[in-house]
Amino acid sequence: KKNPVSPLEDIIHDIVQYPFYANKFLELYQENHDIVNWLDKDGRTVRQVACKECREVTLFMGRYDLEDQPKYESQTCQIYNALDLGGSQATRNRKPVAVVMKFIAKEEHFVNEMRARRNDDGRPRFSSEFVTPD
Repeated sequence: KKNPVSPLEDIIHDIVQYPFYANKFLELYQENHDIVNWLDKDGRTVRQVACKECREVTLFMGRYDLEDQPKYESQTCQIYNALDLGGSQATRNRKPVAVVMKFIAKEEHFVNEMRARRNDDGRPRFSSEFVTPD
């Protein structure tokens, strides 16, 4: 059975498939964060059908540009190379900085990761020059 959808929801599901509309989609998302959860006639969310560029603008508000494929993938995480384009207007004028981003799906694995990054007294185990502990 097909899901009934409004014309607006149908249009949004169409435009998010094209990178050209990423900035416009960001504007719509900033007005209504729930837009990414709208369902199409087949029950898929906007986030599920969106192109990489449209997913990125909602996930990072246009700050990061991730590579298409993970650099590393395991059962617990995915690691991507990315460019940090800067968050504030002041940092947007600087040259993009190469970063690595780690995504952990399950909270249990995230908590274990954070514990591994800290000493028993709670201080960061690694220098913040190389690793962001939180």
